[in-house]
Amino acid sequence: PAPTFQFPGTEGERTYICGASVQGNRWAYRSHPVRAGFSQRYRLLLQLSRTPDFPAAVRGAWRAVYDLQDPPVIPCDLAKVYRDGMALLAADIHEYHGVISVPFAAVVPGGEVVDTSSQMGFVGQALPAAALLLQNSLETGDADSVSHACEVVDFWAHNCVTPAGVPRTWYDIHPDGRTTWRDYHTFLRVACDGLDGALHAWDVMRRHGQDRPEWLAFCRRYGDWLVGAQSADGSYAREYDLDGQPVNPA
Repeated sequence: PAPTFQFPGTEGERTYICGASVQGNRWAYRSHPVRAGFSQRYRLLLQLSRTPDFPAAVRGAWRAVYDLQDPPVIPCDLAKVYRDGMALLAADIHEYHGVISVPFAAVVPGGEVVDTSSQMGFVGQALPAAALLLQNSLETGDADSVSHACEVVDFWAHNCVTPAGVPRTWYDIHPDGRTTWRDYHTFLRVACDGLDGALHAWDVMRRHGQDRPEWLAFCRRYGDWLVGAQSADGSYAREYDLDGQPVNPA
């Protein structure tokens, strides 16, 4: 046996390279370009160490690579980055087929919306995005964007929680204005992002003298469900069905 590093290679059996892996097993195949004069060089670093726990191992691994790469610090106008980001949210969080919503995807560089479905967290980031827009709009006096952001949080708070207490995390908007929930399990990485955004939105409103108890109740209900879903060893499953039962224990 020997440590090896091989390229070309494949990525599978779950990959997003060739489309969503939930549509079936997908493999991504990689190869060297067939071009005269093309060459590539690789270096493989093997670092042996002992750490007290997994977080320390992860921390040591990325810091070692960071120090090895020594990436340059590139100055940029972070205030302008923030302003442009807020302008994008204000432009894209509006009415789609009669529903105020945060769209799932827009293309670059033009920014045209190409997917009007909405996912509460993780990739979609609907609730965290609404919270950021809400905070900026309250600070700048943009009443229309405040209203839009509040409608987004209201929609999720009033509609997404199942009887089991698990939030549904992704919906589609139809041309006739109907919204339907996707047959999509609740992944903690999506739900926790979303509820963190809802809690941020509640806190922003509270600090501006406007209480939204229904938003806080929405967050507390998810927190109560998390307490009940926790395993005896303190861990959680990656994925739950809409009845709150573990689907993927990884």
